[in-house]
Amino acid sequence: MQIFKLTQYEYVRVSGTDALAFLQGQVTCDMEMLSADRCLPGALCNLKGRVVADFLAVLVNDKCFLQITAGNAEKVHATLKKYAVFSKVELSLDAGPAAVLGAIDVGSEQSQPPQIAQCDLPPWPQQPGSVTTADRIYSIRLPGPDPRYQIWCWDEKQAAILAGSPASNPEQWLRAEILAGVVHVTAEMSEQYTPQLLNYDQSGVVDFKKGCYTGQEVVARMHYRAQAKKRLYLLQASADGTRLS
Repeated sequence: MQIFKLTQYEYVRVSGTDALAFLQGQVTCDMEMLSADRCLPGALCNLKGRVVADFLAVLVNDKCFLQITAGNAEKVHATLKKYAVFSKVELSLDAGPAAVLGAIDVGSEQSQPPQIAQCDLPPWPQQPGSVTTADRIYSIRLPGPDPRYQIWCWDEKQAAILAGSPASNPEQWLRAEILAGVVHVTAEMSEQYTPQLLNYDQSGVVDFKKGCYTGQEVVARMHYRAQAKKRLYLLQASADGTRLS
């Protein structure tokens, strides 16, 4: 098992009676599909259909947490706040879980670091996008060709134990993200690209069957009436350097 310290994220917490209904009118994914045992990748666009930020939405005790690339959460918070005036919703920047880890090649229990074995982790989710929970710990199955997970721990004591896990090279986590076709929008990239240019229309970040949301008209028109002139592709080349796997 490979364990990674995922400190490259920030969090926006969305709560209140209208939380999911409010987000449904703002983001590209179908928030009606979000549940305690299912997470959602999504994106927030501006009126011109450019991506402000991407996120992973996870429901924690009836509050929706948006996991966002570090440096972009404040902009997401400010953008959503402009539209939240008439909804019963509370938006706040949040520190997030006490510990967030990534896991690849979970394999058998014998391959687990002792710190993982000491904690009361829920069973590993079997399907991409599924979530299991136990004792304030969330196991999240991420998309991709190989099983890949995030562990969100809200319990301070268990988080301290997990933080002692031996960490693998973070470049290996980045490599796994690339192979899975995951593209995160940084603050420097914000509002520069349409979802199509980031392959979000193919990777499940955009749901074309849901109702309207900010920027939806532009995104839908480019999908149904135009053809993307540019796409992201995986390229492989040989060069001197350190192998990641």
